[in-house]
Amino acid sequence: MNLTDDKGASTVIVNNPKAKSIFDSIKDQFGLIKEVDVEKIKCKNLLVAHSSTHINADRFRSALVKNNNEKSVSQLIQEYLHKNDNIAILNFHDSHNNYGSVLTGYALQEKIKQLTGFSPVHIVLAPPNWGYSDISDLIDFCHEYINETAPCINELKLDALNNYVQTFITGPDGVWRNMGFTDDFYVYLLNLAHFSKNIASYAPSFGLNRVVNTKLGDSKEIPPSAADLLERKRLLKRFNHISVRESSGVSICKDYFDVDAEHVLDAVFLLDANDYRKLIDTSRLEIPDDYFCKYIINQSCVDQNVIEYIDSRQDMYSLYNGSDHIGFIKNTDLDNWKYSGPKMVDWLKLMSKCKFVITDSFHGLCFAIIFKKQFVLTSVTFAGNERHKSLLGKLGITSNRFAHSVDEINEILQDEIDYDLVYQHLEVEKKNSINFLKRILADNTPNKVKEWMESLEIQIKQMKKLSQ
Repeated sequence: MNLTDDKGASTVIVNNPKAKSIFDSIKDQFGLIKEVDVEKIKCKNLLVAHSSTHINADRFRSALVKNNNEKSVSQLIQEYLHKNDNIAILNFHDSHNNYGSVLTGYALQEKIKQLTGFSPVHIVLAPPNWGYSDISDLIDFCHEYINETAPCINELKLDALNNYVQTFITGPDGVWRNMGFTDDFYVYLLNLAHFSKNIASYAPSFGLNRVVNTKLGDSKEIPPSAADLLERKRLLKRFNHISVRESSGVSICKDYFDVDAEHVLDAVFLLDANDYRKLIDTSRLEIPDDYFCKYIINQSCVDQNVIEYIDSRQDMYSLYNGSDHIGFIKNTDLDNWKYSGPKMVDWLKLMSKCKFVITDSFHGLCFAIIFKKQFVLTSVTFAGNERHKSLLGKLGITSNRFAHSVDEINEILQDEIDYDLVYQHLEVEKKNSINFLKRILADNTPNKVKEWMESLEIQIKQMKKLSQ
């Protein structure tokens, strides 16, 4: 007898000593039992990896703790689990190897929690063609610190979110640059949300100063079709609130789609260094007294002499242990995708304690600023420098921080950043960004005027399907 009998194999997971005791008392009645590493189960079973917690479970548990026997459990279930006023975020938060994407989602979640008293949920996109054969430390961080929905494997699962969610927020990060992350790019323009919902964006990015489509890992730009632009315009016209991460995004929204957008800070700036230190305090990593951080993701875009110079230094700590990111994406078999980098809390600790940072990463730049580190930026040919330049300008950092040679690295490090001045700009921009987020949250009530449009949208969708 073996487990492969074409009838399926069941998994039993025991979570505590009492459950183990009960299972041990009946296990002799099974025909075959095989102990398996739980990580292997998680890799092959998204429902186990992500957990199918009810979308309002976080609010229900909080209410249960504070109840003091004033209401029955059934009353609390009716009041909280059936609520339809939740807030959902759609982002690239569930990442194997992108610290920035994970932390933008975390930061937006935590700021909303501070402002509302309850945690929003992150929509977990999990179409069948996405294979997760391994669970990295970053995804484990998501499961521990980010409030996730059950995996949404099809349109029906996404549509069902409307039963519990009133406000849908897309962003932050580069969700408005179509790079083929999913077959349905328009999901990041919240085509899943019904018309009667509060539809908004917080700091999404087009990536560049123009609208282009690219394949993941390929620098070739594909112009969007007229039909593509029209569909994006239609969806953006439904938004109650639109913000973007770069100043060029404001122009793109107006010139391409005839919608007004506000320029806000990336979500990681919604929290401050002390908020991140709560995570850092959980790190057990022992670090040297004097070192700098290298966080270069796309090494093929950087002058080789610069790479050799950085790697030859004895006081260097690398925050990205993968191969060149572009080659990694283009050549890696996703069925055998395993990323080995510092744990999230260790990554933050290393960033917070170093002397200075050399990076090509936008979020490497962000955290250098959050922790007030001197930094040097290398070339970012593939992803573009638009996001870096936009942030530097917003915070009043006017001196050149981009190095194309070893000599330029040393010159830039001699020109120290005045963080007292930078933080004067940052606090103003942070206040404006939080006020924008507050306006989104203030609209978290049903919009009766727009409800009639919901049925119209459904009719349009049906007509489109019939015409295909």
